[in-house]
Amino acid sequence: MVALSDRMEYLQLRVATDGSPTPYFHPTLKFGGYSKLRFLNIIDVKITSALQSVGNALFSTEQLSELAIWADEDVILSLGVIFSGWPGPKILNLKALDLRRFSNVGCSAPSIWQHISAACLSELTLEIGSFLPPDDYIGFWEGAVAAGMRPTTLRTNLISEGLTDFICSCNGLEVFQLTTCLLPRHLPPISIFLETIISQHSKSLRVLAIHAQGPDESEYLLDRKLLDSLSSRCTKLEELGFKILEQSQADVHLVFQLPLLRALHIDFAGDLSFDMQKLNHLKLRKLIAECLSNMAQHHLKYIAFGEGLVYAILTNPLRWHVRSNLVGYIRDTVIFREKMFDWASTIR
Repeated sequence: MVALSDRMEYLQLRVATDGSPTPYFHPTLKFGGYSKLRFLNIIDVKITSALQSVGNALFSTEQLSELAIWADEDVILSLGVIFSGWPGPKILNLKALDLRRFSNVGCSAPSIWQHISAACLSELTLEIGSFLPPDDYIGFWEGAVAAGMRPTTLRTNLISEGLTDFICSCNGLEVFQLTTCLLPRHLPPISIFLETIISQHSKSLRVLAIHAQGPDESEYLLDRKLLDSLSSRCTKLEELGFKILEQSQADVHLVFQLPLLRALHIDFAGDLSFDMQKLNHLKLRKLIAECLSNMAQHHLKYIAFGEGLVYAILTNPLRWHVRSNLVGYIRDTVIFREKMFDWASTIR
């Protein structure tokens, strides 16, 4: 049992690990009446009863502004369980919502916005599990449009034509991250999808990451034409992430048209061997070093290839310093930060 004091404002709890046996103990959240809890993060939920206890806790909160719930990636859990046990109507006025790995919505898409205020929500992360029915991800974005959701930060792998319509329905998007989804499904052409983002949000977009899609991660790769369009039109971009084909390395120089670029994340498509990946990274590193050396001024501070090392770029003279062994731990970025890992940076 996790008993929360009236003074507690932040709780992050991992209720399982990769090696947890099934069945095993799950903590029950118990809120004693009024709670000042403002941030609640629950990671790796494996069973429905644990999800129900989280839902009961949410109904008791009064000041919650940020909520993150991650289901375990190997189980089938429905998002609707969170709300199904509520004894009456309630709307969560959240600023940030992070939901990952749920296998289905579990309720009609519009009904989600009966429990969460779309008007208050400025940051949304929604990443689906591997069992989500197609109707769920089509209906979700239609419901978001109808509810009037206008986030400034959006991270999702729930891509469909509905997502394109949603992006068209709002403006002022500052951060957009399309994360990988391996599910086989119909995808809007990358050229149309990217054009929608550029034409609608180029004046506000600061961070853009487009990860590869599809079972073999061969879709949604950026080519010369797309890189050139991004670099010439989204001039406020400070952070950029994308995946390319091996033969497109020479086109990377186009991104240095971006005057404010400070973080760059590049990966290669294809099932490359470790040695081949290492060779490609060395080639790309040499190309980028040449680009930076030829620039009178640049703002590039961090760069990573794949999910491994993150380098800090030092100047006078140009040097590459390993800042982190893994992506996710650089707190003064968006594309190299995972909020759930922030606690690690406090350990000395």
